[in-house]
Amino acid sequence: MECSICQKILIGKFYQNTEDHSILCGRCIYLPVCNVCMKPIPFNAKTIEIALNKHICQACVSKTVLNQEDLREPLEKSIRAIFELYKIKITKLKIIKLMSYPKMLRAGRSISGSPFRIAGIANNENEIMIREGETKVSVLATVTHELAHLYQMQTWGLTKFKSMQPYLVEGFCEWLSIRVLEFYDEMTEAKKIADNPDNVYGLGARSYLQAEKEGRLENILSGGLGN
Repeated sequence: MECSICQKILIGKFYQNTEDHSILCGRCIYLPVCNVCMKPIPFNAKTIEIALNKHICQACVSKTVLNQEDLREPLEKSIRAIFELYKIKITKLKIIKLMSYPKMLRAGRSISGSPFRIAGIANNENEIMIREGETKVSVLATVTHELAHLYQMQTWGLTKFKSMQPYLVEGFCEWLSIRVLEFYDEMTEAKKIADNPDNVYGLGARSYLQAEKEGRLENILSGGLGN
């Protein structure tokens, strides 16, 4: 039996990758793992390093948002979908910019929750920051989520936005992300969001999905779901 990475005959201990069932020798088990496909990266292979010990393999570069220009497509797709689905217009977006993994970690420390999980930030100055190194599909979801926050602040008002329960604020954004992903037939990513067991993001998304099913779209868009 051979190691799936270095192709050498396995001697002594070996390990099996639970994701793709590949077999790794004792040396290759310590290889860096691609941040996108989660597969080990062979020795001396070219990678893009997005942060300390976080790499993108060459096979995944084309699927990943790595520069400012890469943001154009998910932004345009999101704006188009939310208008076609719900006639939502985001008219005051000042800037959307890509932020490095370390900078996003630092920015995320001022926000509740783990900074390692934060892939995007929107503020009341109509600015959006997106973390680099994520797949184009996940960035589409993140961009939509942050555009939804701008919609909440611009349409519902800051006072209402700040006073609503977190699961209703974040749930609206996750619900809109799900619908945009479904619009582009990205069903796997949409299901991942809908099935999230988290009691803020996941519970909130499911609350809005149920409300929409019940025909309460007007309440959803006006921020009246919590009333």
